[in-house]
Amino acid sequence: MKILLDTHIFIWYMHADSQLSVANKALIANPAHEKFLSVASVWEMAIKINLGKLKLDRNLEDIVPDNLPLLPILPKHIFAGLAFPLHHKDPFDRLIIAQAKSENMFLMTDDDNFKLYDVQLIKN
Repeated sequence: MKILLDTHIFIWYMHADSQLSVANKALIANPAHEKFLSVASVWEMAIKINLGKLKLDRNLEDIVPDNLPLLPILPKHIFAGLAFPLHHKDPFDRLIIAQAKSENMFLMTDDDNFKLYDVQLIKN
């Protein structure tokens, strides 16, 4: 299974946060599943750090692991997002949803707004 981690899921996993369900921790830890982090998530975290809305216990460069593939932002992802209804307006969420849909990945999230979109979800 290919799993794209939503930004907050990635942060919770990297900080061993109890908000991440035991089942989802196991899915992420299972080497049989391919896990990805979107470049959009790295960009989102950088912006939130810069605005003082996100505090990490390490530098962002140190928190993004080398063994977790980064999913690049491709034009097809942007074009796919254009077709979405405006259920909510967070551009990072919309891009991550479009990436998961375009790449036929499961999207692991805790965001209830994501179920409004036609994307395969793994809810926390």
